[in-house]
Amino acid sequence: MATPDIPVDVPPVTGPEIGEFQQFVVKGVSEQLRKEGKEDQLGDFLSASKDFGKGDLGADDFFGMLVGFFGERKALLLAPTLARLIRSDDRRRALLSAARCAMEAVPLDGSAPPP
Repeated sequence: MATPDIPVDVPPVTGPEIGEFQQFVVKGVSEQLRKEGKEDQLGDFLSASKDFGKGDLGADDFFGMLVGFFGERKALLLAPTLARLIRSDDRRRALLSAARCAMEAVPLDGSAPPP
């Protein structure tokens, strides 16, 4: 299984596409949580997302919550998509940085982390 490539930054969604993109993300997250028997955690996910977007939750903590909701691999795959919903350049890049750091700490291809 290939390791996801986590970019340094992604373009934020702007204009009229924001609402549609948010619906796309919420639908996908809802379906994933349902598949994992965690549909009752959608409110927690939405609350954490809102807190992160407002700056009330740090990037490492938010990414850790994503791992708790979805597991590390899916959190890594989801991070760039979620980052597109974050207007703040600093917060968007911080989320992607947290994902890259997590990927470096625990390689997903089964290899040992670097010394």
